[in-house]
Amino acid sequence: MLIRSAQLKDCSAMSEMINAEAEKGKMLPRSRQEIMLNLPNFFVAEINDQIIACCGFKIWINEWIEIISLVTQKEYQRQGIGTKLVEACLTKVQDLGFRKISTVTIDPDWFSKRGFVRITMEELPHKIWGDCAKCPYNAADPGDVKCKEVPMVYSSN
Repeated sequence: MLIRSAQLKDCSAMSEMINAEAEKGKMLPRSRQEIMLNLPNFFVAEINDQIIACCGFKIWINEWIEIISLVTQKEYQRQGIGTKLVEACLTKVQDLGFRKISTVTIDPDWFSKRGFVRITMEELPHKIWGDCAKCPYNAADPGDVKCKEVPMVYSSN
């Protein structure tokens, strides 16, 4: 298995994987175009030239980074691939000088084991007025009770 920076040829496969999980309500959808526009911020895992997982990051205002679109094909889950992809993102954003790293997830226990701690949605105003405003689970206002996602920040301590 190889973890590497995403390339243009990966965009369709990444979008398909992400959107399949989005249809299940596990994450926000990402179009091929959106992935392409943010290509330098994505990593993929591949086996035999097949993309089996991906993860990226989004740069928000006030020097915040958000880990986004972490997905691994079912048959490759629980093998440490997601952890390696998140670590690749963390290394890159820290090398770029970012220290405020967040994620919003339906699986906080997984992220807790990788150094993330829970916070309140109000601590991520950039997220609330960005992606949350477009989320199908946010029927009324940001932080609506239908929201399944848990905001977290990375703590290297």
